Amino acid sequence: MTVMVVMMDDDDNDGVNDDDDDCDNTELGATDFDNDGCDDANDDDDDNDGVNDDDDACDDTVLGATDFDNDGCDDANDDDDDNDGVDDDADACDDTVLGVSDFDGDGCDDANDDDDDNDGVNDVMMLVMIQLGA
Repeated sequence: MTVMVVMMDDDDNDGVNDDDDDCDNTELGATDFDNDGCDDANDDDDDNDGVNDDDDACDDTVLGATDFDNDGCDDANDDDDDNDGVDDDADACDDTVLGVSDFDGDGCDDANDDDDDNDGVNDVMMLVMIQLGA
């Protein structure tokens, strides 16, 4: 039987190797949600999702979760995944790129909306009617 012992340099005993430790003086027992070696009180991004806590609407996003609009909330817990102002429950297009035109406010960008003005008439049919003078 062979036993292999791996030695790790961890001066502050927080369980993170000093080479990978973003904060080399974390107090023993401090809360570190993302296991980066920094206690949450001194970590600008507790959940390590790339959004600073000051701007993060959800400061406990699971690492690796999908966040389409990069607001810090994983899509499973975000009421408006694409951040277009239309809640996902009412959003006909929940992957609208932020900043594109949405004339009728239905959550679909005009380029992908068959009825941009939401009048119940398909845009192509409307153009035909206009061209025919109807």
